[in-house]
Amino acid sequence: MMITRIYVDNFLCLGNFEFRPKQLNLLLGENGSGKTSLFFAVKLVRDLVVLGASAASLFAFKKTIWDRRDLQSFELEIEGLDGTFSYRLEIQHPPREAPQKPHIKGEYLDFDGRPLFRYGGGEVHLSMTITRREPFSHSNRSTAFFPTWSRRIREFDGSRTSLHG
Repeated sequence: MMITRIYVDNFLCLGNFEFRPKQLNLLLGENGSGKTSLFFAVKLVRDLVVLGASAASLFAFKKTIWDRRDLQSFELEIEGLDGTFSYRLEIQHPPREAPQKPHIKGEYLDFDGRPLFRYGGGEVHLSMTITRREPFSHSNRSTAFFPTWSRRIREFDGSRTSLHG
């Protein structure tokens, strides 16, 4: 598997930033130009998605200073399993004066352009090989749905987990 695209918007010094890595890359730039921020963004998404860490703890105070928008976006494309996975994460920040913490507004996963799941508004909609009609509930807006996804597929779809339908 190989990461083929990283998109980061409204994170530290990165705004509307896209990087398409190849097998070998050399990142050069002035101090403060975003080299470390790029890797830090990927690490935070990994901590959220793979380790199940909280969005509130990972993304607090990580927006760009000059951008007043309260939404951060992160996208990863990964080639593998004879296709391309596309993952998108949206982190909603409260207004500066509000006591709330950052939370997950949306989480999306596609395989070769076909949706596997969509999360938003407390509901998870599964697609492709999933036969369950009503959405899952995922009320914890601070944690990603993705870490529990494979367990839930087996729970509601038996042993059918093929990504090619």
